[in-house]
Amino acid sequence: MRLAQEYGAVAWCLPPPFDGTIPRHIQSYLYGPDGFTPLDGASKPVHEHRELHGIAIDTDDRRKAFLRFFCFFVRGADGPFEVQEDPDGFDATAVRPPDAFKEFEEIVGPLRAHEAQDGGAGSFLYDACLLYGHQLFRVRFCIYTHGVIEMLGDELVGENVRRVPQIGFAGTARYSALRPLRKRLAYKQ
Repeated sequence: MRLAQEYGAVAWCLPPPFDGTIPRHIQSYLYGPDGFTPLDGASKPVHEHRELHGIAIDTDDRRKAFLRFFCFFVRGADGPFEVQEDPDGFDATAVRPPDAFKEFEEIVGPLRAHEAQDGGAGSFLYDACLLYGHQLFRVRFCIYTHGVIEMLGDELVGENVRRVPQIGFAGTARYSALRPLRKRLAYKQ
């Protein structure tokens, strides 16, 4: 399984922005030699695809790409777990606690690799900043050489965080969130 711009056995794409309405059925897929695996927000389809086709995460760039992909496509009730690497990608006007934004430049940045306790023989540690809903977390992940990702710990570092530009999600589709979602739920037939 290859990642992102590698154009190997796995590819994913997001539909273009909408015209203001949310289509009824939107689906993202992983592509492998035997067809497509639908992504539904759970980690199980990603793990099954990985077990069936393997994964090439033999470089730091590939591990980082896989971590970004995995976090974005595994979802909770408040949407994706987005790896955030740009401290300028937030609106700080309503962040709680108010002094939290002073630390964003220290917290939000490129994924940072650390040597694992096993010396990197079977795992790799990464520190990341995740945006989930409107909460920002500092997180440590362990990525094992066979592709399993484990969250070792997380710390809430900001609430009421808004990304810039504001984007909402319907499944794995993104749309402009400048207007409240309830006004945008006119489904196309």
